[in-house]
Amino acid sequence: MRDVIVSGPRPWGGGTREVTDDFNQGIKDRLDGKLNWADAVANNLSPEKYRELPRVAVVEEERRRARAAVYDEADKFLALNPEIDNSEDPANPNPNGAIFKLEMQLRGIDPTTATCQDFQDSHRNLKAAGIPLRLKQDVVRKQRDEKNRKDAEDIKAREHFNEEEAYAMSKDELRRRAGEIF
Repeated sequence: MRDVIVSGPRPWGGGTREVTDDFNQGIKDRLDGKLNWADAVANNLSPEKYRELPRVAVVEEERRRARAAVYDEADKFLALNPEIDNSEDPANPNPNGAIFKLEMQLRGIDPTTATCQDFQDSHRNLKAAGIPLRLKQDVVRKQRDEKNRKDAEDIKAREHFNEEEAYAMSKDELRRRAGEIF
């Protein structure tokens, strides 16, 4: 095993300690005994602050991951609410994004790390406040038609009267079906 560090030209070429990127620069600085910026900062910290560094790093990593996932979370929300228009047309800007962002900021939520549940809560709050959102009219029309069809089926089912079922029903159910006439 060799204990000698070759600092001259290497036999395979390449010169002496070539630096091609930040990682290699950090290694070169460490070998030369120079402190990098992280070491310089760490040397000036109190022991309490130094112990806090891993927690800060974990929080920052979680925040970075949440920022990366915000687009997936927004896509989940839009899949659950297909009527909300998310189109980007330069001629006709869509205010929905700005409205959601403002509502989240008012609740103290960072919009860059929002979850699907945060979007759902914002949507519920905006609807409750009567703030209009741009909607996809064709999807709204289909949803309205589906709801009307379902309501019509419910009405037909209630109006359908079967004498055998009537004998099995409670008096309260009979009164309800009769429209509380009796």
